[in-house]
Amino acid sequence: MLAIVQAGGQGSRMEVLTQERAKPALPYAGSYRLVDLAVSAAAHAGISDVWVSVQYMASTLDDHLQHGRPWDLDRVRGGYRRMVPESGHADGPAFSESNTEDLLAVRDAVEAHGPDVVITLSADQVLVADLAEAVAAHTASGAECTVLSLPASPEVARHKAVLTLDGERVTGIAEKPEEPGDDPEISAEVVVYSWPALREVLDAVRADRASCPGDPAEADDDGPGDLPEEVLPRLVERGSVRRHRVEGYWRDMGRPSAYLQGHRDLVADPDQVFATERLVVRSSHRDLPPALVTSTGRASDALLSPGCRVAGTVERSVLGPGVVVEEGATVVDSVLFDEVHVAAGASISTAIVDEGVQVGADARVGKPGPDELEDEHIVLVGRQSTIGEGVELAPGARLDPGTTA
Repeated sequence: MLAIVQAGGQGSRMEVLTQERAKPALPYAGSYRLVDLAVSAAAHAGISDVWVSVQYMASTLDDHLQHGRPWDLDRVRGGYRRMVPESGHADGPAFSESNTEDLLAVRDAVEAHGPDVVITLSADQVLVADLAEAVAAHTASGAECTVLSLPASPEVARHKAVLTLDGERVTGIAEKPEEPGDDPEISAEVVVYSWPALREVLDAVRADRASCPGDPAEADDDGPGDLPEEVLPRLVERGSVRRHRVEGYWRDMGRPSAYLQGHRDLVADPDQVFATERLVVRSSHRDLPPALVTSTGRASDALLSPGCRVAGTVERSVLGPGVVVEEGATVVDSVLFDEVHVAAGASISTAIVDEGVQVGADARVGKPGPDELEDEHIVLVGRQSTIGEGVELAPGARLDPGTTA
């Protein structure tokens, strides 16, 4: 059995936060990374061979993943493997632009590895699911492909792959339909394949492209790329695709509004991710002292990572390792990455602030946002930038990495 974590391309919808890192390298819950969820799901299911396929800024993941050591995947044979798939198109981009391109690029490596089952997982979401249970259901059903699925609102479904079902059998799949129906069932972006069937479909895709040359399907940050357009429909036509309903928590993290909402969910109920038998999240962590809330500090409904020092007020927020909030400063409904320093009198609200940012005294960053977030409600501050004393950043403001406001 082989798990392939598809870490994707640049993730441009996260704007300044992914200018200098791969999207799966974005922090989650303070001291974790998004990629940890997918790798942990595979490891928790007892899958001993896990490949992480990275198409953009792979080096931003390497130090964190540590050759798979946190998941006991650092082995002489098998275990963790980092893949940087090339597209193979002489007149195209150097690296694959979509998840089908990704699978085509590693097809021969997978064949040489010789798995009976291949599982693909998205690395830019939070999904609490028991993969061992899903694989067992796939094997028992005799299906060529099993799509992990979950119910969603019509609004969410318009941005995802929507399944048409006949009982547990998948009879159709539509990518981002304008009219997904009243009770849509979407792909959870985790798919279990019988390798012989997937190999046949990939070879058919390659043959079709060779006979009708043209640009490969473009990448998409909103889900499993072109898998619902090229790979899954071919398997559906063969009549042997089933769904496996996911009962645990799920949240797409591919947009600023979704990312902040995902952390709102986490602050409200961290147990739904970190206290479930379906998933044990592992990661590599820095050696830092425990977080400290001083006599002048106050933290409520907040997740504080090691090394934090809070002398001000933190509410409904997540602070990464080493964050300092000085006396008189406030942080509300926000996510602060590693080593952010918030000076006395500054306020941050409805913002995502990248690592190493200096927020000057009496600065005003953002304003309280609504319950239903849109990207324009959120301030995004790029890594290692500076917000000067008394500076105000309005809702929706963007500050590029390494710049000064």
